[in-house]
Amino acid sequence: MKSINDLLGRFSNLKPPDDALKKAIISAIRAGAGVPLEKKDIALRNGTAFVNASSVAKSAIRAKRGAVLDELYLLMPDAKRRIRDIR
Repeated sequence: MKSINDLLGRFSNLKPPDDALKKAIISAIRAGAGVPLEKKDIALRNGTAFVNASSVAKSAIRAKRGAVLDELYLLMPDAKRRIRDIR
């Protein structure tokens, strides 16, 4: 008889969908930099989250990048492997 770990082992490498990751990024930016965004304003490519916003909002995010990333990693620990930078 196989154990449950053998049966569920193939699901251990699943990544959360981009929608959940975008929601976590938006929450982290709102908490860390105080900039309100929507899901359509975030694009994910090659480990970087690109923000489509005004230059003032981007400057606020860039100034508080460390706090935003820390907040993101607290909200979604798996994001540490997927998102390395916010631009």
